[in-house]
Amino acid sequence: EIETYANDRAWVDLRNYYERVPELFTLPRDVPVSLGDYNWTNFGFRFQTSGARSVQFRVDAECCSFYNGDSFQIEAGINWRPNRYFEFQPGYEATYISLPSGSVDIHILTLDSVLNFTPDMQLAIEVQWDNTSQAFAFSGRYIWEYSPGNELFIGLGQTAILPTLSPSRFEPQTTLLSIRLGRTFQF
Repeated sequence: EIETYANDRAWVDLRNYYERVPELFTLPRDVPVSLGDYNWTNFGFRFQTSGARSVQFRVDAECCSFYNGDSFQIEAGINWRPNRYFEFQPGYEATYISLPSGSVDIHILTLDSVLNFTPDMQLAIEVQWDNTSQAFAFSGRYIWEYSPGNELFIGLGQTAILPTLSPSRFEPQTTLLSIRLGRTFQF
């Protein structure tokens, strides 16, 4: 591991995996993994810039084996904080798996954002989509601590299917709304 004076960090590692698979299971896209004992070692690399910067970058990669095949996984993201009121975090994760029984590519897109109106009032939003389930998920939370120990919480969640071949087609699945008024009583 290497760390700079400014708190930027990079490190590499070796990871050894052992897994006993008692029965056949399938990965996404119906790629089967047979029963048996599996042992493999992968190389990993991570890099991230300091969280004290207004723009922070991070990359995490791992290569090269998976069960009796090959795998490459990479996760990358940016954290942008232009000021104390706003934070924006897009991210992307890709996993490429090739086994003797088939191949699968998994892609996950994420977006997190926080808007701090005041130190006591915040709006947080999380959005995620992946290509294997084609599931879209949204979560929004508004929190206001209007006096110490007393808060208003409003949460909204939405899941849906958002097909890759027809991104304009939005099929809602579940919608959740939660409103909570919390009050602390002191004696």
